[in-house]
Amino acid sequence: MLGRKAGEGSLAIDCPAQDLDGAVDAYFSADVETDGPIPGPFSMLSFAIVYAGTFDGTNFVRPAMRPVPMHLVKQYLMH
Repeated sequence: MLGRKAGEGSLAIDCPAQDLDGAVDAYFSADVETDGPIPGPFSMLSFAIVYAGTFDGTNFVRPAMRPVPMHLVKQYLMH
């Protein structure tokens, strides 16, 4: 059975509607880098997906973010 989440128009799969009180939507950001305009064999160079936050129908909450420490930046740029 399909039930509605707190976010407008979003769906929860295999969740009864009465169990969705307080449910939130989770958002992710995805990025794919390729080596040309047309996908082909072995053309994906990198792929990343990052958690972006939650939305409860009223408020969007982002995860806490902090900068990468400079000693780590220098360490990884040297290799």
